[in-house]
Amino acid sequence: MSNIQFKNAVQQWVNYDQQITKLNRMTKEYRDNKDIQEQSIINYIENNKLQNTTFKMNDCNISYKITQTQSPITLKLITETLHECIQNDDIIDNILQNINKKRHENGKVSKCIKKKKS
Repeated sequence: MSNIQFKNAVQQWVNYDQQITKLNRMTKEYRDNKDIQEQSIINYIENNKLQNTTFKMNDCNISYKITQTQSPITLKLITETLHECIQNDDIIDNILQNINKKRHENGKVSKCIKKKKS
């Protein structure tokens, strides 16, 4: 790659980055508006006891669903759980050290370039 090609590649990368930033900003605005509408629709469905109704709109079906997600497994959660099950702090510390060691061993390295405002 020549210096001119490098300069052009960097300029192209900056242009892509600017377009992505612009699109992300627009997407966030759409997502925020969608969330507001969704909450309004949920309130209407709940207030009118329509939870078991499916609404047909154009080429899709809209239905009310309740989902429950599990919280992530954190070292704090693991520590608390181990303390509930094991009374020996040395064993707990050893287990936590091994977990941290495995996390570092299984970690990944990624390379990228970053843009900072000057």
